[in-house]
Amino acid sequence: MTTDRVYFFDLHGDERIVRVGFDGTGARLTQHDNMGQVLLALLPASQDFEDRIHRHFTDRGLSAAVGRSKSCYEGAAIWDYVTWLVRRGYAAVTPDDADHLPVLPWDVIDPLRVTAWFDDDGGQGALFRPTRRARILVAAKAAYHQSMSDEWFTPIEIIESARAVLGEIDLDPASCPKANETVRATHFFSQRVDGLLQPWGGRVWMNPPYSRAASAFADKLVAEYGGGAITEAVALFNANSMTSLWFDCIYSRASALLVTRGRLQFVPGDPGQASSSPSTGSVIAYFGSRPDRFADEFRKHGTILTVRR
Repeated sequence: MTTDRVYFFDLHGDERIVRVGFDGTGARLTQHDNMGQVLLALLPASQDFEDRIHRHFTDRGLSAAVGRSKSCYEGAAIWDYVTWLVRRGYAAVTPDDADHLPVLPWDVIDPLRVTAWFDDDGGQGALFRPTRRARILVAAKAAYHQSMSDEWFTPIEIIESARAVLGEIDLDPASCPKANETVRATHFFSQRVDGLLQPWGGRVWMNPPYSRAASAFADKLVAEYGGGAITEAVALFNANSMTSLWFDCIYSRASALLVTRGRLQFVPGDPGQASSSPSTGSVIAYFGSRPDRFADEFRKHGTILTVRR
């Protein structure tokens, strides 16, 4: 989990000037907070990405004269950018929430991709237009709700077994901030960041959507494993998938399989929903050089199927 952050502060707390900077330790966040500046958002990103953000807004003439600082910007565009980052789930409004966000490629967070969210056309909604900071907070709530409402989280005992086999989880390509509190992957991709378009690597845990998307995630997993980017992986699928044509890619590369004993009890992302089980059991596939280690750990959850080639 990276500690590198690009931060956005409301410089004077008057919703006029945004300070943009980079912090790799947390010290600068504390410094700006002690100066009375108001934290707007944190984006997990490198110092190079901070430089690109500066160039973008400087080239558009938004630099604000604040002493000798060249890191402050004024105008709607910088505020729209921060709101967009938060609304998309790319940035968070608190350091704790930022800990659960992935580091994304530049083309995902490029300010040129910003799209409007709030209605600013002067229509009836303008009578009740929220303040700039209020927009960011509303965007944060909307992003968090979206990340949870349609999610079903893997039972913790399965996650613990996966971590026991893998040691650490480097990537969960089909997750959300709340789910990652349990998975504790170094990086993850939510439904707002299409994991199928991002690079995968290292030790992977995956519980893809129980839909047509499962086959695409399976293909991606097998391709990245076959190419050497993924060193080891544990992936969970609906047991009905085992009779699907697309599951052949799993049979062709998995080192071992487990069919669960009964149906797993998945945890809903929406706290108002009760836990639920799918109509069938689940199958868990292991990719790697230690199938015996996988079997020793996972046989308590069901029946191990040894793959012979």
